[in-house]
Amino acid sequence: MNCRGRTTRWCVSFVWVLTDWDGFYQAAADLAWWFGFSPADIDEMSLDEILQWQQQANRQIKAKYSKL
Repeated sequence: MNCRGRTTRWCVSFVWVLTDWDGFYQAAADLAWWFGFSPADIDEMSLDEILQWQQQANRQIKAKYSKL
């Protein structure tokens, strides 16, 4: 099995060692709200992709973007 940072159910034990779950859930909630990603979309992202999207959201927030 090859998890490589994926958060699918079959490799939860692998990811558990590498992931701060509170931080992950906060990032997932931010991405769902800010960009409209579904839980399935987020589940298929690698941890690197989640971090990149979270950095993009933070940049937009600092630039005072708003969501109507």
